[in-house]
Amino acid sequence: MKTRPSSHSEIVDLFRKDNPDGELPLIFGPMWLGKCDGFHAVEVDGRTAGGVAFNSTRCGDDGDGETQSTLELIYVAKAHREKGIAPHLCEFAIRHLIARDRTPIFCAVTSKKAHGVIDRVPVELRSHLRCEFSYLEYGDEWADRGW
Repeated sequence: MKTRPSSHSEIVDLFRKDNPDGELPLIFGPMWLGKCDGFHAVEVDGRTAGGVAFNSTRCGDDGDGETQSTLELIYVAKAHREKGIAPHLCEFAIRHLIARDRTPIFCAVTSKKAHGVIDRVPVELRSHLRCEFSYLEYGDEWADRGW
């Protein structure tokens, strides 16, 4: 696995390859990922297998005007799932933001599957996350949409 810099458009293209007839979720648009300042991808055998998007300055949901980093999205191509790529990308993003003194890191957890990814991150890194487990209140986005 090789992690390298990526872009908003590469992560969108990765999602579209897996979902050619599906509607692009709002998170992939300019109001969410379009405002991120960090994009990285993982390559497996020379092909892009997944990507992570984060923002080192986006305001969180607390409304107090303080800026905090956000882990916006981890997406792994269907052909590469269940191979440890998502936890790897999560760890990479956390380490990247820690190195830039951008903690705590807000993370909206929208599915049980995403919760499992967070649980696989080492505790010393996970402690830098401020997770909102929205799927517990609003439903599981993964189960509802089948991405």
